[in-house]
Amino acid sequence: MVLAASGCVSQTLDSAGNPVAEKEFDAPAAAKSRMQLGLAYLRTGNSAQAKMNLLKAQEFAPDLPDVYYSLGYYYQSVGETEQAEEAYRHAIRLDPKNGEALNNFGAFLCGLGRYEESVEFFKKAIKAPGYIKVAGAYENAATCSHMEGKLEQAEKYYASALSHDTRRAASLLGMSETLYDRGDYVGARGYLNRFEQVARPNPRSLFLGLKVAKQTGDTKGVQHYGEELISKYPDSPFSQQYRSNDY
Repeated sequence: MVLAASGCVSQTLDSAGNPVAEKEFDAPAAAKSRMQLGLAYLRTGNSAQAKMNLLKAQEFAPDLPDVYYSLGYYYQSVGETEQAEEAYRHAIRLDPKNGEALNNFGAFLCGLGRYEESVEFFKKAIKAPGYIKVAGAYENAATCSHMEGKLEQAEKYYASALSHDTRRAASLLGMSETLYDRGDYVGARGYLNRFEQVARPNPRSLFLGLKVAKQTGDTKGVQHYGEELISKYPDSPFSQQYRSNDY
């Protein structure tokens, strides 16, 4: 007589000795946990643990767009440009209307000097349903347009960013710089004033302030901004430019 072999199955029992139903493995949730852990490791500079956790997230949920744009950010951070672009594009293929992925990929392209292409992805992010970081995407589009030398376009995008967030410091300073470069020194002064009402001065804003003061004939302003720059940020490249009268 042949007997059927019974497998040895382990069960979890409650206090009364009754079997307890075990939860099924939630792969997407596990992937997101690994993804967040990987990004946390990346922020602390532990790239090996960051990569291990992000690849584990990819293993758990190979069709989750968030995993791929997180991998893209990892590869971007460690200088693996080709792999970063591949990961970002894969995320967008999986979810073409993922605003986070579109914006992050745009920022990646801008960093490579691919300005015109980057702006197209920022525009797609802005139009993505449910994407709430619209002011940031407009600001990114403005910054990259300015870097490309398209000042009128940069001004337009900064204006859009500020229409969504009137106190957005980086956009106020960026708009001031754009107007300065366009020769609108009065306009630049106005936006710099607004920046100074919402943010602390930094080397960049102080240097812009003294340049605007110089162009508008405000000698006291030049002295004020110059002294602030030298006293608070003596080692800044902007301080060196001021000392050399290179402004």
